[in-house]
Formats: sequence, structure tokens, C-alpha cells
Amino acid sequence: MIPTLVLTAGLGTRLAPLTDLVAKPAVPVGDRTLGERVLLWLGREGVRDAVLNLHHKPETITGVVGDGATLGLRVRYSWEAIVLGSAGGPRHALDLLAGAPPDPATPILIVNGDTLTDVALAPVIDAHRASGADVTMVVIP
Repeated sequence: MIPTLVLTAGLGTRLAPLTDLVAKPAVPVGDRTLGERVLLWLGREGVRDAVLNLHHKPETITGVVGDGATLGLRVRYSWEAIVLGSAGGPRHALDLLAGAPPDPATPILIVNGDTLTDVALAPVIDAHRASGADVTMVVIP
């Protein structure tokens, strides 16, 4: 499966004051957190190894997710002392995602750690590979 980065480093300011206490992906939705729900979806889609970038309230994510074993996948973390942004986070995590040196021919899946979806990933990945595009973005209503 494609190396996968889950973006979980953000400050979550739009969910304050909840995010004054926990990172946005650690906010509960029913019996699971947003981040757990994202990781469970990725696991159902065949992802077995994911990297989460961390900055704001990282212990609230690592405390729930741990090594990912309870969610059926391996989770590793890319720590950001300062928030590196939409491009900086993936660049910082690149060695964890693609190995060193990274292979530019290997696509990387980047998903938001606070977005609930049930998009089927296999057709998206197939379409991306067939298109020859540098980037493919999935947009849902």
C-alpha cells in the first residue's frame, strides 16, 4: 500500500475551546476520536502503516492512538517543534514515509486527521497512477 501521512499537527482553532484541552483529532465523536475514526477508515481501505505529524497537544493523540495496534495498523510519529504547514509537514515526514532517500516514483497518500469520510481509496490510487499526474486531490461534498 501507499505510504500514508495523516495530518494531525494543526491547532484546531475553529473547535476552541475543545482544542484548548485536546488536539482536534483527539476530539471525541461518539465512542471514538476523530483521529481514530480516520485511522480505522484507512485500515479498512488497506493502509497498514501510517505516519501522523504532531504539534498541538501531541500527548492527546499519542495517548489514544499509541502504536496503532489496537486500530489494526502500525503508527509512527513525525514531531514538529513548530507547525510546518501543509507542505512543510509532509516534507519533514518524508524519510518516515518513503525511506531515505525517498523514491519520487512512489506516491504518498496525505489525508486530514480531522475529516470523516468513507471514500474508496483503491479507485483514487488507480486513477492517480493512470493519469500520470503529480498530484491527485479528492474533493467530496
